[in-house]
Amino acid sequence: ESLYINGSDGVLTAVQLFGDFDGDGMPNDWEQRFGLDENDPADASLDNDNDGLVNLEEFQAGTNPLSQDTDSDGLSDTDELQLYLTNPNDADTDADGLPDQDEIVTYLTDPNAADSDGDRLGDGDELTIYVTDPLSADSDGDGLSDFIEVNTGSNPNDSGSTPAVLGQHRESFEGATVPDGWVAGPDADKAWIVTQGDASDGGQRLEIEPLGFREVAQTEFIGNFSAGFISFDAMSQSPFCCSSFWLSIDGKFVANLESNGTWKNYQYALDAGIHSIRWGYRQGPSTPPEADTAMRSEEHTSELQSH
Repeated sequence: ESLYINGSDGVLTAVQLFGDFDGDGMPNDWEQRFGLDENDPADASLDNDNDGLVNLEEFQAGTNPLSQDTDSDGLSDTDELQLYLTNPNDADTDADGLPDQDEIVTYLTDPNAADSDGDRLGDGDELTIYVTDPLSADSDGDGLSDFIEVNTGSNPNDSGSTPAVLGQHRESFEGATVPDGWVAGPDADKAWIVTQGDASDGGQRLEIEPLGFREVAQTEFIGNFSAGFISFDAMSQSPFCCSSFWLSIDGKFVANLESNGTWKNYQYALDAGIHSIRWGYRQGPSTPPEADTAMRSEEHTSELQSH
């Protein structure tokens, strides 16, 4: 009796299999499914589909021993496993919207990395939405990454385009969705969302999504600021130990935001230039998972102003 587990498609599937009569390492049920002989151990070393993998290797990889290309992406199972190290059961291994074969043959991007150039824009988005170069973090060579340009209103394909300067600027969360320019932080397990409820001004706030055990929620605003300061209202509250709510600017920690369940205003000086302002919340190790929903309505920022 054996347990066959396959999680290659992102969903963990477990099927109880009964017996391996010939002791060839392939369960009877699997052999029967693909027309093999559960009483003949020799078929474990056969390559029925002539793809370079014997039947036992196909079973171990979760691939179809009767198909050279299990996921129909144009790459043989053997090449995926031994040459490209991609998933032979998934036509888009890195889930960036581009088939593995297209990445390897047409675009020369990495089929195992959703963001080949590391600029925080997915390869699929660069090619189909922004029409930028997925192999260059700065498509127009102007010194600003494509990610920064996309999120500050500049054209990532025009070196003469620059982000507009934010002078007297105010961000509001009274709309139906998170405003343009706000993105999930690079270390985020969960994003922040706009919800209705208690807010320091208006009837909506930016709030963390429900968190799992020790997960992190991050939201980030990127802008080309004039010299001055940023001002925002925030509130945090957690009944459990060691959760943290913090602010960082340009990737550097600035402050823990502790307000004990009441709205509090924070102000920080800001030099002129492009800055990334990031708010993060990490669930503490002593916080039980069942508390996630209760906590999420107690962590939010209300507004961002620059002066």
